[in-house]
Amino acid sequence: YNPIKLNPVKKLYKSKKNILYVGRIVKEKGLDILIDAFKKIEKLNYKLVLVGSGSYEKNLKKKILNLELSKKVLFAGWKKDPTRYYLTSKVLVLPSFFEGFGNVLVEAIHHNLPCIATKNSGGPDEILGNGKYGMLFDLNNADDLKRKILLLIKDRKYKNKIVKSAKKSLNRFTFK
Repeated sequence: YNPIKLNPVKKLYKSKKNILYVGRIVKEKGLDILIDAFKKIEKLNYKLVLVGSGSYEKNLKKKILNLELSKKVLFAGWKKDPTRYYLTSKVLVLPSFFEGFGNVLVEAIHHNLPCIATKNSGGPDEILGNGKYGMLFDLNNADDLKRKILLLIKDRKYKNKIVKSAKKSLNRFTFK
């Protein structure tokens, strides 16, 4: 494991109706699937916040414009410290086709944010305990991703159970 320094978290921001992605904006991160899933829940008045930058940003902006989501999708750019975004979001989605370790999952869990990642994409399966500490969706399946996002934002009891067990699992990623 990559050891991660998990500093105490102070809740300085009010949680908002945000669905969050943190990472590079490149094709292999599966952001097309995330946008397709988000389009299916846009009427719930959530925003999709994309933190990061990369070569695929122009393509995504064109897709977002075509889907008439320009007012609902925010490109926040690359941030050295995305803590504010973790603390103001309802769920983190990592829709990568393949992923190494996925530090953003550990960071999100540390900030009490439930996570969804692509099933069988590598490190996320292990970090999320094959679904025990977060949710895994089927590759290229926007409907499956939509269902999992909706479950985490609508079922507070289930979300809290996932977050609590995920938080307990983080000690395996510390320097100790």
